Amino acid sequence: MIDWLLAAIKVGVAAGVATTFDDNIYLTGFFSEVNRNFRPKHIVVGEILGFTCLISVSLIGFLVGLIISSSWIGLLGILPILIGINNLRLIITNKEEFPSKMSETKKKFTIPRF
Repeated sequence: MIDWLLAAIKVGVAAGVATTFDDNIYLTGFFSEVNRNFRPKHIVVGEILGFTCLISVSLIGFLVGLIISSSWIGLLGILPILIGINNLRLIITNKEEFPSKMSETKKKFTIPRF
């Protein structure tokens, strides 16, 4: 009778431990990059703001899920497919411009050092 509750608690604890472990790895990397311009308070404030945003978006999604039928919510799975098809279409139609866009993207992207 209470087996479902124990199973849900186990899954919740496992998910919490996994995400906390992952988060600690990122925070360790960020704290190792602290210098004169990048202070620990920036990391802590960013962590709090990020967590607050995640909780807020999750709460909004939960409330929308109460209003909209689950069959309509299931159709949201089509959205990533449509985005991928659109990106593929853009790549095919702009073959000449695509490599230059990639080189610009590579210049802007930096890999954090841990």
